[in-house]
Amino acid sequence: MVKPLLEELIRKVKKTRLDTAHKIRKKRVGAIPWTPTLQLIRNKQKLWVCIFERRQGKKTSRNKLQRLQKATGIWNLDTMSLQEALDKLEDVKAEHLEYTKDAAKLRKEYLEAIAEAIAKENDTTMLTELDNLKLREKQRNTAPRIKRLRKKQRSGKVSIMHRTIHRPNQPPLRLAYSTQATMTEAAICENESRFSRALVGEFMQPPLRDMLGNLGNKEPSTSKILDGTFQCPDTLANPYAKLLLQVRSTPTHVKRLTTKDIGRTEKELSKSWRHCNSKTASESTNLNFSHHIAGTHNRQVLEVDCIMCTVPFEMGFSPSEYDIMEDFVLFK
Repeated sequence: MVKPLLEELIRKVKKTRLDTAHKIRKKRVGAIPWTPTLQLIRNKQKLWVCIFERRQGKKTSRNKLQRLQKATGIWNLDTMSLQEALDKLEDVKAEHLEYTKDAAKLRKEYLEAIAEAIAKENDTTMLTELDNLKLREKQRNTAPRIKRLRKKQRSGKVSIMHRTIHRPNQPPLRLAYSTQATMTEAAICENESRFSRALVGEFMQPPLRDMLGNLGNKEPSTSKILDGTFQCPDTLANPYAKLLLQVRSTPTHVKRLTTKDIGRTEKELSKSWRHCNSKTASESTNLNFSHHIAGTHNRQVLEVDCIMCTVPFEMGFSPSEYDIMEDFVLFK
């Protein structure tokens, strides 16, 4: 009863977040041309933010405050109240928004002023110097892309894959795959064989599996191993019998592992997500890391995320949305 409700919640949350991400404004750093006028307004905005935080009792750098005062020419701020600082901040934000709309025009006027000064100094024409400035600006904007493209690129696709099959009482068989379908199938088989080796171990086979269970917590065998009263089966291989004997002879002063709540609180979830990198690669059909990191800054979204993480652990099931994953091989 709980699983269908949680899966429906996960689907709705996913759709809501993807729709929201599609509609919100994307910040493109560097898209606004630089001019001294805009830089002065930005410095004013930083100054009023600094004053506002100081009036709130937050710690701010005194050196930063002095640099901003010198850059803006605004002094005598000791008597300014919290509300006055907030009003100044709102005014400069509105001013910045207005000047941003005319950023291209301001940049053009700035370049024309520089070109006129250079032409006067070098005894040339203003149009010639203006063309030179525009050419250098274009080169600065395209240089990073050219530099990136000139680096050594990965060339060519994987055209063949080799896989070695180990056969009992026979020499290893090495096969070559040259099509995409066969290479994908070979990679899946190789990964499954590598990451499922524990399933053929003694602890996952009778009689130990029947005595200890899949998770190794089946009673009374588990308590007998820790108490030193467990009798190993006669058919058990010697290395595994020695391992159980070593566990049985654990000194009494060594602390035993106790059961722990596997659920996560909102504080723990928020802390773990904020330490993650938003550019970490993840499964393409689900939400990426930036969605979850942004969700930690909203109390309601964080609460829903905490529910979606904790309920599957507590109820012992895996939602279908969490079963999707991308498996690929890193060729070396």
